[in-house]
Order: sequence, then structure tokens, then C-alpha cells
Amino acid sequence: KDSTSRLQRLRSLGVLQAIPEVEQDADTLACFYPGVCTALVKVLLLSGPDFKLGSKVVAAACNVWGAWLHTVLADDQNRAWLGTLMQQRGLTRLPSTLADLFQAHNYSAAAVATAVPSVAQKQKPKGNASKLPQLLRDVTWLDTTSVRTSEALVATMRSVQGPAATLWSEKASVRKAFIDLSLVVLKRCSSTLCKDALETCFETALA
Repeated sequence: KDSTSRLQRLRSLGVLQAIPEVEQDADTLACFYPGVCTALVKVLLLSGPDFKLGSKVVAAACNVWGAWLHTVLADDQNRAWLGTLMQQRGLTRLPSTLADLFQAHNYSAAAVATAVPSVAQKQKPKGNASKLPQLLRDVTWLDTTSVRTSEALVATMRSVQGPAATLWSEKASVRKAFIDLSLVVLKRCSSTLCKDALETCFETALA
């Protein structure tokens, strides 16, 4: 039964992995991102005394999340709203290099949230029903999605030191998957995501 469940999860994750490779439009993927993000977080936080998910499922879920983050929340995809978002958050400058993140990590005492995000409301598609739905992204969407995603990342990365600690320490593929996910955040989403997520991913990348 466990092997069947793992195989089904791996097949589902394979489909989710292929979607951003085939569909590159961020407005289209943004419609589905809240549900995908929530499902991936549930998979990664699924734990028990023996952590029976399996290393392949954990690694695949990390890879899928990184692919969706790169397509939907990358800095380059949301450059038009970053200035306004920075002002709303009271920032004078967005982190642009790993050196900035290293300095913030060492000299900041910012608190880290650990709540799993609620699913963001998505806009109903208009127009031709045969076409894929699109969401009109703006600074409000970016702010809400950034906060929810950052909360999810913090909760997931912290689980590496919690229920998943044994799997993390024993499986190189799991360590690599979490590090790769962290590097996607640090390299591609350092301006769109919140500071607590960047710091947590920075810690994970150095673990």
C-alpha cells in the first residue's frame, strides 16, 4: 500500500513538474499556484515516527516547488511591481546579492513565522471558457502571494530540523533537493519573497 501511494504521488508530482515547462505564462500559472503551493507544503510537512513518504517523493516535491517559484514569483517576472512592494514594506533597498543576504542574516534579529499559509483567493477567469484561465497580477497579488509563500517556505524548511531530521541527515538526495529549492529562492526570488523566508533558505543552503 505504501509503495502504491508513493508511486501515485511521484506521478502526480511529475505532472506538476511538467506544467511550468510547457506553460510559461506567469498569469496563467498564477491561477493555479495557490493550490499547487498548498498541496506541496502538505506533502513536505507530512510526517510520522518513521517518515514514510520516502526520499524520492520529498526530493520531487522540492523540485516541483522550485520550478513553480521560478516561473510565478521570480524577480524578473514581477519587476513592474517590486518598487511599489518595497515602499509598502518600508524597505529602502531590496537585497540583490548573496552578500546582502549574508549581512542581513548575521546582523538582523527579525522574527520568523512558522504558520502554514491559507490558500489565496484566485480571480475567476473571464472570456472564452476554452482558454486557460489567467489572473491579472498586480502589487496586491504579489504582496499576498509573497507573504503566504514565505510562511510556507519557513514552515517547510524548519521541518528539516524537526520530523524530517533523520531523512535529511541520511539521504543526500533530500539534502540536495532542499538546498536546490533554497538556491532558487535566493537567486531568483530574493526581491519578491519576504526577509524571513530568505534568511531561512540561507540557513538551509549553508546546512
